[in-house]
Amino acid sequence: MYPASPKKLIEALPAKVEGWELTLSRGKTDIGMWLESRVTREYVRKPATPTPPTEKAPRVRLSILDTGEAEGTDLDLFADFAPAVSTGGGYEYRFLSGLPSIITTLNQSEFEAQFLVDKRFILSISLKDTPSKELKTWLERIDLERLRRIPDTRKISLPESYQSIHIDELAPGKSQEMAIGTAAEATEEAEDPDADCETE
Repeated sequence: MYPASPKKLIEALPAKVEGWELTLSRGKTDIGMWLESRVTREYVRKPATPTPPTEKAPRVRLSILDTGEAEGTDLDLFADFAPAVSTGGGYEYRFLSGLPSIITTLNQSEFEAQFLVDKRFILSISLKDTPSKELKTWLERIDLERLRRIPDTRKISLPESYQSIHIDELAPGKSQEMAIGTAAEATEEAEDPDADCETE
C-alpha cells in the first residue's frame, strides 16, 4: 500500500517534552525495496543546573517508519516473532506495552528499541546516556492511536512515479516536494533481449 505522508506521521511524535529540547524534526518519503515514509525527532535533556563541559547530555531519538506492509522491508525483523534473549545478551525480543519489541543494548549507556504497530509501522527509540528504563516512558509519549487511525490503502504495484516529500520543521526552507520516477516498468526489449533477432 502507499505509505502515509510524513506530514501526517510526524504528528504522532511529541513536539514538546518538558525538560527536553527538540533539536531535530524531519521526515521524508523515499524508495528502497518499496515506497516508505520515515519521520524522526531528536531531543536533548536540558540541565537543571550548569554542568561540566565533559558531562554528556542525555539524548533521545524517536522515529516512525511506514513500510506500507511491503515484503523485504524492516518488517522482516519481526517475522515469526517470539520472546527470546540472544546468547550474548545484546538482543532481547519481548512484548513491551503489548507491542512486539526488539531491544538492543549497545553499551551501559546506549540502548535501541524497535516496536511493531499494526503490522505496518515500525517505531524506533534510541537512548544515549539515558537508562534503559526510560524506553517505556518515551514509548508512552508517542501517539499510537493517531497512527492506528491512519487508514490503509489498497494494495498497489510500484507506481511509475511518486511524490517525494522532505520536511524539516526546524529549517522550513529546506523542505521540498517533487515527483520522482521509479522506472517501475521494464521495456519489452529488456524483458526479451532476443525479440529483435532475425530468423532464417
